[in-house]
Amino acid sequence: MENTADKAYRILQETFTNIESMMPAQAAAAREKSHRIALMLEGRFTEEQCRRMVNIVFATYSILPGRNRPLLEKRIMQHFEDKISETEAGKILNIIVFNTEDIADENDVLSQMIQANSGLGADAATGDEVGNASGQFGFDPTNPIPVNGIDMIDDYFSKLKLVTGELISYTRKGSMLTGNLPNPVDVYQIFNAESENIATLYVYAYHGRMSGKAPQGFRLKS
Repeated sequence: MENTADKAYRILQETFTNIESMMPAQAAAAREKSHRIALMLEGRFTEEQCRRMVNIVFATYSILPGRNRPLLEKRIMQHFEDKISETEAGKILNIIVFNTEDIADENDVLSQMIQANSGLGADAATGDEVGNASGQFGFDPTNPIPVNGIDMIDDYFSKLKLVTGELISYTRKGSMLTGNLPNPVDVYQIFNAESENIATLYVYAYHGRMSGKAPQGFRLKS
């Protein structure tokens, strides 16, 4: 007979599977981070174990913004049965939240990012472009498409099509830091209906609202 803990874990896994099918951009980001964490832990844990941890910790971070770094790091160590060091737990949390292992000056940036990721930050911009943008909208990492949260990337792309009306598909290729923005910019390959690679677009998920602007050659469904 299935015990309560096993049942809860099974339901949690089914929930994450459903979320990943509905939000491929977020799922791709989780897979990439899980791979990096598994490499960092030098094979002590499988990528599947790391992926479960990424999903659980990211959900905790997103849903419960009062959570602070020590509590999130403790959750990571508990997931790995205290078989990792505190330093490793800190780097893992940085990968999950900031998409990089090392943070030079945190300065409570964790809580700031929680707010920004929900479009709640006091400094969260609300225009169709990010502040201090340079380059071509959407096509240059210094002028990415802004949306209000990682889960809204899929929502934006679901509205995006070519100016001809042709539907597109997309896949996440990773993320990068730019000199003009405090948080990572995500990189996406865009494909036409014939699955031909037609563009690389950049998206910034830490904005006050979703942009109502489309890159050149594209338009948004009304």
